[in-house]
Amino acid sequence: MVGASVNAQVGIGTTTPGAQLEVVGSVRFSGDLQPAGDSGLDGEVLLSNGPGVAPEWGVRFLNPGAILGVAKAVTTTMTIDPSDITTYTIADPDIQTYAVASWNWDDIVVLSGSIDDFNHVTANFINDGTEWSFRINNPTTSEFSTRLVLLIFY
Repeated sequence: MVGASVNAQVGIGTTTPGAQLEVVGSVRFSGDLQPAGDSGLDGEVLLSNGPGVAPEWGVRFLNPGAILGVAKAVTTTMTIDPSDITTYTIADPDIQTYAVASWNWDDIVVLSGSIDDFNHVTANFINDGTEWSFRINNPTTSEFSTRLVLLIFY
């Protein structure tokens, strides 16, 4: 095998390539596509990082063909106590480690204090492969009742 180093642009279907390799027309290849040496995981999609930067593999959720199911869950009304951190868990027999969920608050009621304080309430969302966990932090002196609404993608 002989190797050579050539600093040139190669065009297939064009006489004026604008990149190291430019193909005008269809491309067929076998094997895996490895941007930056990474083949990605089953179901992931390739995402651009902009001009001049290697793309990277994105989560399965972004690939509509990889979504096996969608579920909706609504918690019972919960109280978010002032100056407290509360964890709620939801068991999910269909959960997968790659599952993702979108969530929102529903029916927020101020039990004491101000609705403006609700802007300071935060929630961390965790999928541990067996259940969904919400760690809700209320750093204010206000108390609320609300429900969580989830839209889950498997």
